[in-house]
Amino acid sequence: IFAPLGMGPNKARRPLVVVSKPNFTDPDRWKRIARPPDAITSLVVNSFRKEFPHVDRCKDEKIVKRNWQFPESALSFPVAYMSGKGAFLVETDLNAGNCGYVDDQNDPLANPWFFVDADRKVRRIGSFLTLLDAGDYDNDGRSELIFLLNQPEDTDGFWLFDADLRKCAAVEWRYH
Repeated sequence: IFAPLGMGPNKARRPLVVVSKPNFTDPDRWKRIARPPDAITSLVVNSFRKEFPHVDRCKDEKIVKRNWQFPESALSFPVAYMSGKGAFLVETDLNAGNCGYVDDQNDPLANPWFFVDADRKVRRIGSFLTLLDAGDYDNDGRSELIFLLNQPEDTDGFWLFDADLRKCAAVEWRYH
């Protein structure tokens, strides 16, 4: 998953992330899971509803219902991770029909990710993300998380979060 190193008249360097097992550990022991536990999905659903109080339902790129109070079954969790410390990372996918092109981080159809900490506090961390790796890159005894950002139309990058997913260092580039 990587964009070409040069496009158009202005070729540019793009960062590349490389990790090797002998040089890092993952003290928080992040592992992919098939599905979050029901208690976690309920927390994420509630947080999703708070983050996106006005959701439209669409058909063929036309809005058929504004402020749709979607059923819980319309929200799925295609990707989820759990740490050995009881925290969760959950990607959401709202089935609201075909509403057209989505490129806004704040669109409920942009598959937003939520972080649920061990104390069960939930917050949205972003959209258009793919978790690449977890590791103790700064040797502080806790795992940092690095994501690939692939935002349509023209934005890619890497986001590196601290262990609490509160601080984020980002490297992004645009093609237009």
